[in-house]
Amino acid sequence: AQGVLTGKYTPNNPPTGPRGRIYTPEFLTKLQPLINRIKEIGGSYEKTPTQVVLNWLICQGNVVPIPGAKNAEQAREFAGALGWSLTDQEVEELRSMAREIKPVIGFPVEKL
Repeated sequence: AQGVLTGKYTPNNPPTGPRGRIYTPEFLTKLQPLINRIKEIGGSYEKTPTQVVLNWLICQGNVVPIPGAKNAEQAREFAGALGWSLTDQEVEELRSMAREIKPVIGFPVEKL
């Protein structure tokens, strides 16, 4: 989701440009419980939110995440999503929380 689940953006620090039209402060507010839980889970594994989110996607079984590393540091961070797994309970908990959030469909900028 363009980094939005990593906690990179917050209601007080929304993205700029076209992403700001998708990930509004209102939408980011709705995401906060899920992002907070991702951070908590990461703490228990000593993993970053990015690593938890990528691992969660891998655990879905029908998703192949394609993270866009811009440099070696990001590639190393992404690699930290490998070699471990969330529990089935954690996967389902995150999935359940995500289902409660109405997704952004389409690209709002195109509707101007």
